[in-house]
Amino acid sequence: MTETRNASKWTIERHVDFLRMLGHCVVQSESCWWYDHVRGGRVLMPFPLQVYIDPSEEELQGVFRHVNSAVVLRYATQAAGVGAESYHWTLRPPYDVSKLDAKTRYNIRLGIKKTNIRQVSFRELRERGIEALTDTYRRHGGAGSVSGLDPILDDCPAYEGWAAFIEDELAAYVVVLMMDDWADLIITNSTNRHLKFRPVNALLYRVSENLFARESVQRIHNGLEAGPRAKDTLEQFKARMGFVQEPVRQAVSLRPPLPLMINRYTAPLAVHLLNSLKLGRAARIVKMTSRI
Repeated sequence: MTETRNASKWTIERHVDFLRMLGHCVVQSESCWWYDHVRGGRVLMPFPLQVYIDPSEEELQGVFRHVNSAVVLRYATQAAGVGAESYHWTLRPPYDVSKLDAKTRYNIRLGIKKTNIRQVSFRELRERGIEALTDTYRRHGGAGSVSGLDPILDDCPAYEGWAAFIEDELAAYVVVLMMDDWADLIITNSTNRHLKFRPVNALLYRVSENLFARESVQRIHNGLEAGPRAKDTLEQFKARMGFVQEPVRQAVSLRPPLPLMINRYTAPLAVHLLNSLKLGRAARIVKMTSRI
């Protein structure tokens, strides 16, 4: 499928306006734009996710003052000594499938044989993707958000939806965000009952193949290092599919007075507090970056 949505002309500033229209909290500081990746969430991240920043403490506190609901600021940096060693999962052209292990190549071939893969509208994803969303979040112990299934995303050329179908049933889907020369795989979900047919293997392969056929895409991003509960499954799957770990330092800043609680003795207490406040994502981030 050719590049018809003209995402290359969609600027960050236009996307900020779009995110605000969707109900996201978005604020600008000296280094970047910050937004709540999950609408109404307490964790703010830079937009786009792949930017590296080195904010001062004054800048970070300014964001907290501006957004009263924010509890955690999470960002990637290349500044020495900041945060913890981490990585982006990335894929760069060419996508050489011959370098994948034999089992993964078999799974891709099986998925391609069993599925029909095509680009879909977000209206269709909203109507047919709830099972995949619910199953995926239950597998990983979380509660799903339908924000990536909003039909209004059809109005934004920076987003694309792709899905794998088995006998006209949606088995897996991925949501892609195009920004600059990056393609960010922001959501990948699949149904439990179709997993044996390897729809995600086939879908990621076909989508990556399509994206790299465009001159505008130089890198596919598949997230920062996952939290501890996801590592044994998601991270191994990404590696088998050819994504590589590009080093970065992952940092968090906590709203005062939480920083006073974080050291090697008190970090477990801070994690417990964040969990009790129903800030499980923030707790996982703190646990990961403090390596407790």
